[in-house]
Amino acid sequence: MSVSVVTAFICAVFAAAGTGVLVARCIRTPRVYLAGWAGGLFGLAIALGSEALGAHSGYQPASFRAISVGAQLVAPLWLAWGVAELASRSGAARFAARLVTGAVTAVGGVVLLSDPLADAAFSRAWPLESAHYQFISKYVLEFVAVVTALIVVIALVSAAVRARGNLAWRRPLAAPAPAAAAS
Repeated sequence: MSVSVVTAFICAVFAAAGTGVLVARCIRTPRVYLAGWAGGLFGLAIALGSEALGAHSGYQPASFRAISVGAQLVAPLWLAWGVAELASRSGAARFAARLVTGAVTAVGGVVLLSDPLADAAFSRAWPLESAHYQFISKYVLEFVAVVTALIVVIALVSAAVRARGNLAWRRPLAAPAPAAAAS
């Protein structure tokens, strides 16, 4: 087995374990940001598991789509949604983050899962989106990246302003910053 297969498998196990920890914590103490982060880690676990299988036995259209949807759509958007839920003070900002994240996830998922793939053959080499996806899917992935960055920047600015005005918020500011960097 190659190093990339073992590494992807270990990372998938850690992501699945992290998902379980976040789900258990969300059950004990229901918080919306925990649900967002658990969804993001679940998407990452699926993508990393598909990557391990693809690197071991060769990529297929299903594993390619699982990697794209899990790692490039669900994981960054839902981590950003969790950051927005935690950092935003107003209900309107949290609702806007939920609405945008949900809509982009639904529309992006439909496009990425239903768009026909190009005729490029799959192998054990890393499949590039530019070689397999049509132009609409490429634009969807770029749009997801821009939306994720906007949500994270707005949430971090909101958290920084909140920390500046409230000394009690400085310690909880440590939670959104690493999640924002991860998304």
